[in-house]
Amino acid sequence: MVECWDGSLGSAHPLFFLGVLILAGYAGGRLAHALNLPRISGYIVAGMLLSPSITGILCEQVVEHDLSLVTDIALGVIAFSV
Repeated sequence: MVECWDGSLGSAHPLFFLGVLILAGYAGGRLAHALNLPRISGYIVAGMLLSPSITGILCEQVVEHDLSLVTDIALGVIAFSV
């Protein structure tokens, strides 16, 4: 497992991480649509790439504690989209 990044990114406000997630999801959706794949595939791949287990951009603490409500809402939106 990759450790969380040190420095100012590790102590950033949770809204910063929310913005990163939204931008990455948007970019992933656009890329998937350009490749004639469903946009949901791009959202899922972007989330996987930002996860603590792959790149460590989002710390495990941020995902579990700070963005737990956002995670639940995102899973609901993905389930509704499917």
